[in-house]
Amino acid sequence: MNCYLSADFGGTEIKTRILAENGDFLTPVRHFPSNANADEKTLLSHIRTVIETAVSDSPVPVTRAGLAFPGPFDYQNGIPLMQNINKYDALYQKDLLAFFKQSFPGITFRFANDADLFGLGEYHFCGEPREERIMYICIGTGLGSCFIENGALIKQRADVPPLGWIFAEPFDHDIIDRMVSGSALLNMIRHDSALCHLQDVRTAAEAAFSGNQAAIRLFECFGDRLVRAVTPFLERFHAQRLVVGGQISKSFSLFGTKLQNACAIRKIALSLCPSSADYAMKGTLRLFDS
Repeated sequence: MNCYLSADFGGTEIKTRILAENGDFLTPVRHFPSNANADEKTLLSHIRTVIETAVSDSPVPVTRAGLAFPGPFDYQNGIPLMQNINKYDALYQKDLLAFFKQSFPGITFRFANDADLFGLGEYHFCGEPREERIMYICIGTGLGSCFIENGALIKQRADVPPLGWIFAEPFDHDIIDRMVSGSALLNMIRHDSALCHLQDVRTAAEAAFSGNQAAIRLFECFGDRLVRAVTPFLERFHAQRLVVGGQISKSFSLFGTKLQNACAIRKIALSLCPSSADYAMKGTLRLFDS
């Protein structure tokens, strides 16, 4: 039996978990600090310790590992290309695949974007039949996305943006990621005189749920942006379902009405997936299909 390690290298923390080949979780999630701003030597030493610790949790030897890293990243060759984003900058152009092969010779490593893994995991492990064409968005600090047709990621085709990622596409004189994301919501809060005293998106959501009219208008404005950002891609891909995940999706009732209506008009099914992190970890298994 193959046993899998899934690791998500976020900007704040690294999460790891061990899975069986049928998708069952064999261990609880482990949380580690990311140390994402450390120098190369410190980072590599920390990452080695994280993987060693995670592997030691496994009830049987780990043979395969899927690692989710933020982009830009050469996922095929395991080479980070992040620069000046305060996340793993010190690993720029480092051959991580070679590093992991040397450090853990008994394990096969593959790399992917977390939004891609979320889509693969939800499609294959949600337990329900899925349509032919599905668009996934993951609204967290940024806006991740992927497009799946018949269970496979669509990365290079005229009906999807490059690599299936909409975050860098133009929108309202900027790009989608800076206008429709958790960071965008936080920026909207800070520039609203009635809300700027609030600490974060969570407290703004609590205010809206409590009837604060300024907070309610904030999320309605965010929902309008989301509809305008997403529907052109749904139409171009001829999507039959939209799946929305990520932390911000937990407040979907505050901003999602217009998106629900837009999908209903186009006969596009809509699913919410607040547990997107679990599906992203299960998506690790699909990296080894070929």
